Amino acid sequence: MKAQASVIVGLIFMILLFSVIIPFLAFTMTSPSYDIQGKQYVSQATQARDQQMFQIESGDPLISYVLTPSGQDVLKFEFLHGFYPLQIRGIYYFNGTSWVPAYPGNLTVSSDLTIYLFTPSFYSGPIDIVTSYANQIVLYPKQFGGLECTNIWTLFLNNQQSSAYITLYPGQNTQVEYIYAEGSPSTETVTSEMTLNLPNGTEIFEPNTTALPPVIGSGEIVALPNGTTIIFPNPTATGVVAIKIIKDYATVEVSGGYILEKCLHANGLPLSSFLTGYQSDNDHIGMLNATKCGGSNNPMLQNQTIIQWVIPDSGIYQGLDIPYVEASTGPNGGGPGGGPGGGRPGGGPSSQNCINLLSSGPKANVPYYSNYAPLGGYAVWTGDAGIVIGNGIANTGNPPGGGNNNEFYIAFTVQLYNDTWVTIVDPNPVPAETTLNGKQATYLMMIAGSYNASTGVMSLYVNGSLVSQVQLKPNLQLNNSPLSIIDVGSVYNGSNKLLKSLPGVAGDVNTGDSKYYSFDGALGPTIIYNVSLTPNAINFLYHGGLPDFNDIKVMWTQNYVVYSKINNVYPLQTEECYSTQQPHANNGQYGTINGQMVGYEVYNLVNESQYDAFWGLGGAIPTAFTPFGSLVLWSGATPLVFNPAVLSETGQNVTIEFQANLVPPEKGTYTFSFNFTDCPPGITSETHNNNNFVWANEYGKVYINGKLVFNGYMSSNKQIHVLYSNDPSAVVKNQPTFDHTLTGSVNITIVFTFNIPSDYSTSEPLGIFFGLMWIPPGYSSFVPVPISSFQTSSE
Repeated sequence: MKAQASVIVGLIFMILLFSVIIPFLAFTMTSPSYDIQGKQYVSQATQARDQQMFQIESGDPLISYVLTPSGQDVLKFEFLHGFYPLQIRGIYYFNGTSWVPAYPGNLTVSSDLTIYLFTPSFYSGPIDIVTSYANQIVLYPKQFGGLECTNIWTLFLNNQQSSAYITLYPGQNTQVEYIYAEGSPSTETVTSEMTLNLPNGTEIFEPNTTALPPVIGSGEIVALPNGTTIIFPNPTATGVVAIKIIKDYATVEVSGGYILEKCLHANGLPLSSFLTGYQSDNDHIGMLNATKCGGSNNPMLQNQTIIQWVIPDSGIYQGLDIPYVEASTGPNGGGPGGGPGGGRPGGGPSSQNCINLLSSGPKANVPYYSNYAPLGGYAVWTGDAGIVIGNGIANTGNPPGGGNNNEFYIAFTVQLYNDTWVTIVDPNPVPAETTLNGKQATYLMMIAGSYNASTGVMSLYVNGSLVSQVQLKPNLQLNNSPLSIIDVGSVYNGSNKLLKSLPGVAGDVNTGDSKYYSFDGALGPTIIYNVSLTPNAINFLYHGGLPDFNDIKVMWTQNYVVYSKINNVYPLQTEECYSTQQPHANNGQYGTINGQMVGYEVYNLVNESQYDAFWGLGGAIPTAFTPFGSLVLWSGATPLVFNPAVLSETGQNVTIEFQANLVPPEKGTYTFSFNFTDCPPGITSETHNNNNFVWANEYGKVYINGKLVFNGYMSSNKQIHVLYSNDPSAVVKNQPTFDHTLTGSVNITIVFTFNIPSDYSTSEPLGIFFGLMWIPPGYSSFVPVPISSFQTSSE
């Protein structure tokens, strides 16, 4: 198996908004509220209050709350029909413990207006506007990417005295069905009023994403429609894991808590249950070697931030090692040869003079200077900076030794212009508390490393928290060699054990990588910025945002691979390869089919013509990976987490509605492809280890500006059925495509529904995928819609 259920426990923190909304709701639930961006709660107070709300609902003024890429909160007021002055008593944000002013004093809005709020950088919680008539306008920020809302509502109880329950009322053939952890379901006819208590964390699945209000507050009673499924966080005393309301009337009520629709900010598409597994020392992805054709193999960044979601496992051979080879002069001051400006010590490594600078124990906020590259599992390497994970701390000596104690040490390293290496380390190892493919592994975590060449500040973050930071000399430039290949999973495929520079390993090459520099485990999204992000921006990204979008150079989602023909290496030109043949490559050679260069292409979703990567081949090929026992759906940098066993037992549909403004790069007619599956190669061999691979039943509809343009589905046997397309020939050919002429931004809504076959076993990998590709004007084949073309609505 590739993973156990417990791999996903660490993902609970990704339910992003809840820590903000809990105290927020305690403030607002006793007062009327109104969400101007589509969620309406009209106050029932005086006629004047009603009239004011009516004007606002009509767009006078239309109010939008925007979080800019630089992390600043902005309110925009725009009058659509007439000018009706809006008097505001106060604008507030929640600082974690209380509501505080976001804007000083009162404000009268009598014409179109934009104001900047006094909120913390990258604040993404709710803003509460209180008007002169005591109406409350509750807003949430608009960002790059799209908004994904599900047909799932989650119960949150404030304390042990809080409660929630559903009431079932007798009616003609009123029935409920009980689903058990073991055994067959049972059905009960309701003959008298019945009350069922709901524990904290209960999930309510509805037929669609608008069946209930987005928030059900304390004291509210809301009707539940037929088809509602209640899934408990743990089996009841009688073994019930879920109940389904089959007929007639039921309500839900909360006291001292709230029920919240599960929505999140999606950075883009595809949405997929796949990660990329690097399950041996050989696995990697890398760019093609562009320097042979006059290009660069990496972005050559001075200021940069690396973001990597990662699950390291015990297959990492190498303990973390920062090797320093002593010269006759020895280290002087803080670094070798007098520090980064003092030259490089001479002499080659030997068993007598090679030491691990971490041998006495790693320390936070300490710059470790070395004349050789750190050893360990390179999760990602940008050409002059990288995130390194060691399996313990390596033994001192030559050759370097492994740690192999299944406690993983995390480091961020850079190579300076004079070839000196500087590394910072988190002194607190991350323990292996679960398993991945039969190996000891950590839970999923986000690692970030940043370097600012102007200030000399170098920082390392784990799960959004700063764990080590140092101040180097200002204006210390990085190496910036165009030769080193940007890589994920490994950086070297030679036999030397100590390296003064890292060459990287080209993608699409049949090779074997060095166990001293190779990562083992699974990876989620890889994001590389050309700026040093602030701590607030790192935390914002950890909680699902995407700061400074225009400063992203590389985004590999690690859940999406396309089999491509490679027509030109530099500048890179590829097109989808529809062949079922596998690429052939001798050791160290590129993959080909009948002389045509082909490979497994990992698109850079911010710029598809630059820094695309390719899987290695042969022993270096990664693995399409989907965890067993838990279901994780990735869209950009944000996951949704489900229990697939319960979904299978209940036969429950899960619906995800993706909404965004689609911004074309140029005007013209675009052909779109709705991808029910464009899965990474290898899932029918490497992933399941001779078990059956299971595909969900998938259903998709696409609307542009409210008009249906596509409707179709894919059954679990991977048969696609096109029910409607605005291109009639697509229906005839049963191809999931449609067309649209784009002259500017349009609203796109994708409604994706899946359910899991009833015979699914948690010992089997589960495939779920939906993506959107297009053929832009002038293109000859489909390419993914870049993330830059998805934006949440600004109003």
